[in-house]
Amino acid sequence: MGLWNDLLSLLGWGDEEPAKATRAPRTSRTTSRSSGASPGDVFPGRVEHIDNHFAKVASDGLTAVVFLGEIADEFINHPSEVLHEGQAVDFVLLKHDPRGWVASIHAASEAKIRAALARVNEGDHIRGKIINLKDRGVVLDEGSFEAWIPIAEIAWRWIDHPSEAVSLGDEVEAEIIRIELPDEWLTDKRNRRAQAVASLRACLPQPVSPMIPIAFSSLPFKVWAIAKTPRSCDPVVLYVLEDLVAGRAKDEIVATTGLPNATLDKVHEVLLGEKLVKDWRPSAKGKRLAEAVALARELNGNPIRGLFASAANPASQFLSAVEQHEQIEYPRDWPRPPFNKAAEDTFTRATDEALPEPLIERIVTDDKRSILAKLQEDDRLRVFLRRDGSRPWKPAYVETSEHWFLAGLWSAFEPFVGKPYRPANGYSRCRDFLMVRCHAVERKNGKPMETVFLEPYTSSVWRLQSSDRVIVRERRGGTFPSMPSLGKQGIPLESGAVAKRLVPDSWCVIGVR
Repeated sequence: MGLWNDLLSLLGWGDEEPAKATRAPRTSRTTSRSSGASPGDVFPGRVEHIDNHFAKVASDGLTAVVFLGEIADEFINHPSEVLHEGQAVDFVLLKHDPRGWVASIHAASEAKIRAALARVNEGDHIRGKIINLKDRGVVLDEGSFEAWIPIAEIAWRWIDHPSEAVSLGDEVEAEIIRIELPDEWLTDKRNRRAQAVASLRACLPQPVSPMIPIAFSSLPFKVWAIAKTPRSCDPVVLYVLEDLVAGRAKDEIVATTGLPNATLDKVHEVLLGEKLVKDWRPSAKGKRLAEAVALARELNGNPIRGLFASAANPASQFLSAVEQHEQIEYPRDWPRPPFNKAAEDTFTRATDEALPEPLIERIVTDDKRSILAKLQEDDRLRVFLRRDGSRPWKPAYVETSEHWFLAGLWSAFEPFVGKPYRPANGYSRCRDFLMVRCHAVERKNGKPMETVFLEPYTSSVWRLQSSDRVIVRERRGGTFPSMPSLGKQGIPLESGAVAKRLVPDSWCVIGVR
């Protein structure tokens, strides 16, 4: 109790002090200032007293104790290592107990940062100066707070170090993408890490990617509709029902269909059993069914057709019938281009309102869009997708973002020749490639020295870096595309040899996961 007695005496709360008239003014001033104070409030003040394990600070009548662990960021043995009596300091109130206020000098900067962050929101643009370059990002000084900018948010292209895009002292604009305010920061030092996370690239125009035609395997499909009919109603029964709805009598149906009377009577029994007719007149239920059959026939007579390129960019997986006729001819002796079987299986199971929205937006014409919407909402019909034609797949050239394509290659490969554009992290990417496995050889003896892969649509050559992230499947194929030149000097290898040319070995479909 000796420490607390000394402390209470210094604060004017000792057992003997309240009886003294000289303490009355101090008690009055402390009460007037502290009555409106609350934990988290920051005050400018001065150090009134330093003891072995604490310091007493005061601000306009409010006094508080700052214990050793709340004085500085680093470990200290005595308050005098960083403080002296009369020194001006800012402090933040931590808590109030029966003995008085406990404060922190260490947490005052945290409190100021939180107050500044309370004035901004995610999506706000801020301006500031780059004050620190680190391996994984930079620090931006906004004036009232500092913002952390991760390396992936500095530029739209990939950079290995922030210094490739910015320099110390640069005045820049950034967008706040996240504000982090851990709770219980007054009581737990580990939670004193409030910060704004910002993005430089969000304030820069995204580079426009060139579009290149890439071949993918596509599934020919058509949108089909069928009426929901009772199981007992085969096509003959439905044909007779439609004739009855059209107002034809029994004799007329016999004459037009050639059905014997006995057969027609059996059809009539089926219709009666399903309550689709009354005698030889259609019921309301029968009329609704016949109308649904006619609607399905109308759609199926001129169906919506297209191609689904399952391994292509999701934004361009669907090709219309018009685009099919404008296709580049795919080399006959090249293997089947990449496809995603799981995506194809999911696609072919889509029905009614679950038809993919991009399909409707990309290949359904305006005049058919409203008709299709009505059919999807009609509970008498089922609208679904079915394979179109006898061919299980067709090669389809899809106009593809080169940046999306290269992002997939960079995720598992590194360039063997040159340095193609590399998008920053977070960019969506291609996952399936048709490539040619090659051997890099010396010109003289033709001895294979390294295995590399040629991507034929960009004519780029790559080294495989992450074999555990790829699935390589060999494919049969005839001719290979022409091999790119390695230049007069060739490509130096780690072994010390120089690769002079490329020799194709086999076709491969490579899936990057």
